[in-house]
Amino acid sequence: MKCDICTATGYIENEIFTEVKQHAVHQDMSEEIQRLQLLERCRKRAADEPTHSLRRIFDTETQSSGSAAAGAATRVAFADIESSM
Repeated sequence: MKCDICTATGYIENEIFTEVKQHAVHQDMSEEIQRLQLLERCRKRAADEPTHSLRRIFDTETQSSGSAAAGAATRVAFADIESSM
């Protein structure tokens, strides 16, 4: 995974984000991590559930995953996820 804002990279394994190259711009990375995790969950579900629309997956993920996903959803537009596929 790559940050959209800086040159940071990392990966998610077992729902844990591991940073490979540190963020250079962000003061608090928790919001960015939540945003990247939301993107990754949507991508995985789209691959696992090809009969569901991406919009439906996005809506389900942002509504059912609790406050962390809701916070991330305010920073991630559906178009961002759609363009990342």
